[in-house]
Amino acid sequence: MRYVNKRIAMRSGNGRFRKSKMSDVGLEGVCPVCSHFLLRHYDGDERDPNPDPRKFRNRCFTCEPLTDEEKKLKAEIEAAKPKQKGLIDLFREAENAISADRREE
Repeated sequence: MRYVNKRIAMRSGNGRFRKSKMSDVGLEGVCPVCSHFLLRHYDGDERDPNPDPRKFRNRCFTCEPLTDEEKKLKAEIEAAKPKQKGLIDLFREAENAISADRREE
């Protein structure tokens, strides 16, 4: 959330604002090897409903790309998600239902 004066986070008390930090938008710093941004990453199972805070770490995805296991897990999670239907899909379903009703009559 942004405030009227375009600041992101308030300080506690007094209603004063602090300067925005990289961590406010999810960036945790800069990689010392390649100078790309570090992102917060969870090393445990992403499907776990109670993540362990000790398994979070800063990770550079340029120096440390996703492993094959992580790619497989991400693909499984994406496959398990229900596909969102768009307007075109809804219109096609309605058209098929109407044409099926006409055939039955």
